[in-house]
Amino acid sequence: MQDDSILTQEELDFIRSLHEAPRPISHIPQKLTVEGGEQTRELLAQLATHEQLTIEAHIDSQRITFPVRVVEDEFNALHLQLGAPTIVEQASAERPWRLPFTPPANLVDEEGLPSALWLHTLSQSGVLVEVREQPVPKRFNLWLPVEGQRPLELSGTLARQTGEGLFAYRLNLRKSRSNERLRAFLLERHQHLHRQESAPS
Repeated sequence: MQDDSILTQEELDFIRSLHEAPRPISHIPQKLTVEGGEQTRELLAQLATHEQLTIEAHIDSQRITFPVRVVEDEFNALHLQLGAPTIVEQASAERPWRLPFTPPANLVDEEGLPSALWLHTLSQSGVLVEVREQPVPKRFNLWLPVEGQRPLELSGTLARQTGEGLFAYRLNLRKSRSNERLRAFLLERHQHLHRQESAPS
């Protein structure tokens, strides 16, 4: 009689793939316990009080900078708490990493109705949009639909027109929560694209 407890080769391969696959960014813990002795802990606590701490990672031609806060738990243990990072392209002149939208994404108003603005690229500091069948607005306050999440609020001021007939807007993110969510969204999409590029063809 066949033993039902024995896994098939397909099941074994699936379990092995789970161990080998990189963990999604959403599962990476935001708090890291600090090791390194009492002097290291005291130095970090002192720096966190007076300076802006960051952790940098360099991937290809991009620099990813995480803001860091040092927090103390009820057992007097210090932890590093990471915020959503900024992503910068390191070329001849550094600029924020831009997320491309292919095809362009239609921005919507507060009620979810489509607008005349179609998003081509998005960065933490600006957007590049196409304006269809309406005058070009000097300012806009619209939302980017995000699958499985609430829409991402974007407010921009017209900066210039490009040679391709698109319009560049500077983003006005006065709310720190909106700024944090935009950085988190860009990080999520950056990791998704990086995994696609790294996957074997």
